[in-house]
Amino acid sequence: MPRTIMSAMTLVHFILTFVAISLISRGAEAWGPGMHLDLAIDLIGSVGIISPVIRELVKRYPQAFLYGSTSPDIIVGKKYAGYLHHCHNWRIGWLILHEAESDIQRSAAYGYLMHLAADVVAHNYYIPAKIIRSYNTKLLTHTYWEMRFDLGVPEKVWDELTKITEMEIKEFDDLLERVIRKTLFSFSTNKKIFSTILMLQKMHGLRASLAAYAKRSRFDLVEENRNHYRDLAVESAHDFFARPESAACLEVDPAGIAKLTYAKNLRRRIAEMTAKGIMSREQADRLVDLAKEALAVGIYRPDMALPDVMDVL
Repeated sequence: MPRTIMSAMTLVHFILTFVAISLISRGAEAWGPGMHLDLAIDLIGSVGIISPVIRELVKRYPQAFLYGSTSPDIIVGKKYAGYLHHCHNWRIGWLILHEAESDIQRSAAYGYLMHLAADVVAHNYYIPAKIIRSYNTKLLTHTYWEMRFDLGVPEKVWDELTKITEMEIKEFDDLLERVIRKTLFSFSTNKKIFSTILMLQKMHGLRASLAAYAKRSRFDLVEENRNHYRDLAVESAHDFFARPESAACLEVDPAGIAKLTYAKNLRRRIAEMTAKGIMSREQADRLVDLAKEALAVGIYRPDMALPDVMDVL
């Protein structure tokens, strides 16, 4: 292939990746790829809790399961697909499993569903709580918080992520392309962008820079809190694989649209009212704590009433 054509293609991929990162920073991301892979590896090591049929699939095709565990994030600009076609949607997850024609596809499909089970905790608790907490500063994006969480992922997981970026399970990619239709970019473009983002996120230099920035941040993610969020995500995934037809997470939107909307609106109202002197800093911090407590209790209660500004005024 002529060098000029290759350079042009590289430039196009770079531009698309830049656009994708911009979209991701405004989209509904949750745990980063490192965290999802960490949870998937943990689940493979805990096969005793998995229902028998799924256990055999995961044991026979563990790499397909790991591959599937990162695949919901292949699609860039998810929110533009609408709720019914959003790839972080139980309907889409079950449809992928239903359309699977081989055991490799089925194992990868269960990895996809595990991703959704874990994201129930992220989108309905972790990310909303962090959004509200940052009311008195520039809004820190989902991408920031997912990468902050990934800083605590063991190095062996990043080694596994290297294999994932180099891996291609074409029959599962074909299945995803067939099922996930309403996308901003073509599937092949989505895949190229996603692979580039994965390579960027596993770079030591990028993680070292983020770690240095995180140390200066006033928003801590101490090990105790990190373990708290991770344990909840593990619990959600384990519950799903122990009883895949009746797990608590199945009643909750994995994309967390309602909780994220609540968090953004509450953050805006707190910021406006503290700036105008209507709400004191102490009242604002109290409301932040109340909201976090309610979000934690209400992870699996989508209709639960959540705190508002009137609760502290």
